[in-house]
Amino acid sequence: MGAVITLTGHQTYVRVNRNRASLALARVDDAPALPAFTTSPFLGIVTLTGAGVFTINLDVVPAGTIMVVDCSPPISAGRSFNAVFRRIAQFPAGVAVPAQTIATPYHAKFGAVPVGSKVFVRASQDIGGFRDVPVLASKLAA
Repeated sequence: MGAVITLTGHQTYVRVNRNRASLALARVDDAPALPAFTTSPFLGIVTLTGAGVFTINLDVVPAGTIMVVDCSPPISAGRSFNAVFRRIAQFPAGVAVPAQTIATPYHAKFGAVPVGSKVFVRASQDIGGFRDVPVLASKLAA
């Protein structure tokens, strides 16, 4: 609830290497220095339709950063909170596409999005295994 915590060396080691493993990066024995994150390049959901179109808006992903995008399965339109997310895509540094489609990996994971259902997207930057605070967005399928 906004409380700042300080991780022990072991906790930092586990967190960094868990994040690196999820991105298929090599394990590190010594945690890198804590990075300074820039403003998130994730700008929101552009389009979500029952016809299979699902695009997000990304600004340029900074050098040395991987943009990690997780999504929820389609849920009831009345829900305002979601805690279930699955990895859908990751974008390396230098990606700058105004409307980046994530329809193919999303549909492979969850199937078609019914019209009127809601999908949550959580996007965060990863630098050397450290993750910043995720940016959340949701949209109703039209």
